[in-house]
Amino acid sequence: MARRIAVGMSGGIDSFAAALRLQEQGWEVVGVHLSLWGEDDLRGVEALCRRLSIPLVVRDGREFFRDRVVEEFVRAYRMGHTPSPCCTCN
Repeated sequence: MARRIAVGMSGGIDSFAAALRLQEQGWEVVGVHLSLWGEDDLRGVEALCRRLSIPLVVRDGREFFRDRVVEEFVRAYRMGHTPSPCCTCN
């Protein structure tokens, strides 16, 4: 029985290549996508997972991302600060 591993799928070439390489090494790959913006990213991820014939688990993070990252960025910017939204995510 193949070992199972989850791969974060962004829709880009890096996550696709990682999933493909793991498949080639005998792993049972499951794609995982955190939706932050909308349907466009998700459609691309779905297409890549279909191409690899792997299941995809999707979680909707749009509200959390908007509230914790985007709104905080806008609030700080309006106060005259130069915020870094990446610090919030990392």
